[in-house]
Amino acid sequence: MRTLTPAPRSAPAGSPILLEDQDRRRWDIAAIRRGLAALARASTRGLGPCGLQAAWTS
Repeated sequence: MRTLTPAPRSAPAGSPILLEDQDRRRWDIAAIRRGLAALARASTRGLGPCGLQAAWTS
């Protein structure tokens, strides 16, 4: 899920912006919701890290 908000998470020079300093209005809410839904599907099936990645791509 960390790739869901690339632009708001980096400064123009490419340096990371701390979570507390990010403008959350710029986050991709639809992508975050998709990621959370994938995590929920995977967790109800008891999947590990590989299962979480597979659920994200499905």
